Amino acid sequence: MEEERVPFTKAPSTRYREEEGFHRALLELKDLRSQLHHAADYCETAFSKAEHKKMILEGTKSYICDAMVAVVDHLGNVSSKLEQSLFADAVIVQTEQRIDCLKQRLLTCQHYAISLELSNMQLSIKFPRQHQHYVSPGTLPSFILV
Repeated sequence: MEEERVPFTKAPSTRYREEEGFHRALLELKDLRSQLHHAADYCETAFSKAEHKKMILEGTKSYICDAMVAVVDHLGNVSSKLEQSLFADAVIVQTEQRIDCLKQRLLTCQHYAISLELSNMQLSIKFPRQHQHYVSPGTLPSFILV
């Protein structure tokens, strides 16, 4: 009698929220990428047309530093969301393993109880008893002579 294994999963709404948060973080990172490309094009154009190139260069450096901080922050956000998802899956797997271990222990206890029950059963067959003086000693098997 094999039981069908049903995996333990999170509630659909919780799982959906985690996936949506991860997806949103990736979209924000992608959007930041396009903003950085646009800013780089703008800085390049402004630098080539400007008379005070040193001022444009300093502004560009400042913007790039701020943008890199934002990128690193977004990467941390994405990695945090991914780590949360992986950790939740690992906890589920560990819980399933513990449940399987407990099921195995329970099955072992049941088998042991059955073996004890079988060893305690006695043979309840009643063999016909013959009078000793009607039967010669060598003709009956030894289990009948009691």
